[in-house]
Amino acid sequence: MIYVYESHTGGYYTTDEPLPDEALYCEECGDSDVFLGKAETNEEAERIMRRRELDMYDDSDRVDAALEEMSEALDDISVTLQKLSEAINDLRKDI
Repeated sequence: MIYVYESHTGGYYTTDEPLPDEALYCEECGDSDVFLGKAETNEEAERIMRRRELDMYDDSDRVDAALEEMSEALDDISVTLQKLSEAINDLRKDI
């Protein structure tokens, strides 16, 4: 059996035996490697790695959506700050 992992430093690796969770954790940076799956052949292991690569492209769509939401939120904050500034200026005129 081939066990496929994604390294927290980038890239992939395989083992002949499953690794315990403690072996996946990096004490230096606090991150962990990720178990992706097991395969019976090298071809299956390669498919697991390619599938993970495709999943990462899907993540870019989520990142784009999050950035768009953040941009809209910043626009809302800008409008609110402008209204607040106008209200302060109006109060100053009344003093």
